[in-house]
Amino acid sequence: MGKFDKYFYKFPIVDEHWYGMVTPRGFLRGNREMKTSNLTIDFTVLTKPQPMDIPHFHPIDEYILFVGSDFKNFYEFEDEIEFWIGDDPERMERVPIKQSSIIRVPAGLYHAPTYFKTFDTPINGSALYPHGDFRAVHRRVNENGFYEYTYTGDGIRPCEKNPKVKCTYCGKCFAEKMAMFETDDSGKPSQALVDFMKPYYEMAEKNQTHQFDKYIYPFKPVEIDNPNLITPRAGFRGAEEIEGAKVCFMFDIVKNECELGDLHMHPANEEYLFFFGSDIKEFFSFDAEIEIEIGDDPKNMEKHIITEPTVLQIPEGTWHGPVKFKKVGAPITYLPMYMSGRYGKVVREGGLDIYKDGGIPE
Repeated sequence: MGKFDKYFYKFPIVDEHWYGMVTPRGFLRGNREMKTSNLTIDFTVLTKPQPMDIPHFHPIDEYILFVGSDFKNFYEFEDEIEFWIGDDPERMERVPIKQSSIIRVPAGLYHAPTYFKTFDTPINGSALYPHGDFRAVHRRVNENGFYEYTYTGDGIRPCEKNPKVKCTYCGKCFAEKMAMFETDDSGKPSQALVDFMKPYYEMAEKNQTHQFDKYIYPFKPVEIDNPNLITPRAGFRGAEEIEGAKVCFMFDIVKNECELGDLHMHPANEEYLFFFGSDIKEFFSFDAEIEIEIGDDPKNMEKHIITEPTVLQIPEGTWHGPVKFKKVGAPITYLPMYMSGRYGKVVREGGLDIYKDGGIPE
């Protein structure tokens, strides 16, 4: 047992029953599954038209990614998605998503539904919530005609089928509800789907100010000259791309044995390193061996080997790297995610610790 074993989380294969989603999924449900985690994130591939969720807000920022499900072809996006966002759940605006994009949803800002309208190819929709406890607030009108706010989230939501136990997110109740939105063989939306979306379209017609467009960032291709990585890559430079963003990351698709990054640490922010299959439809397809060292000091490091889908939490002040891909039988996703809007690291050069900032996680 090593000191840093607790920071490695192997994604479990869980039996799920969600409607219109590829299962099993890769999912880190914050500190509910990994005690030290300050991050909740899913990798969900959707395959059927459906409206997802109703207007709600969170006490902290959330980031939502809509990208092609095969990261080897990250920019292939032939689907139609509509996203609703606004200051008030009764005056929402519609934002069409036409290419691989990330949305920052500031704390307190209402959003949803997300309408996955048409599918030519499966799409990955990931919700990135930078906290270990996922929480949401919904507004409704109670029997007395007053607004009532309900607060829910992981660990406090009861199971809809058995309220005496907590929700395990198996998806059964969701699948039963969503069945009414099933399209027929011609692809024509069901009447239930038309009726569900009608008030949101009416809202958008009255309230389309485009004031929230600033929170949507379409990914820009990042061309590289590295024969070991599939190009173009996709990255997000945090506050450089969306004002107020407090996360930055890089999608690397590794196809050959190689070494990436250097030995460094982050003095004030956490980082998470994800390793999983390059096609999210087959998230658990993993034919690789990866070596990484982690420790309190460059002279006192632990060596760890990764051979299955895993996320590694790097606490602030912890030295780590480089990442050595010792075996790559099939392309693998390497996703470093830095929990700040501006990337920064400390490297040791000539006996001195030197701080370098800017750029993007490598």
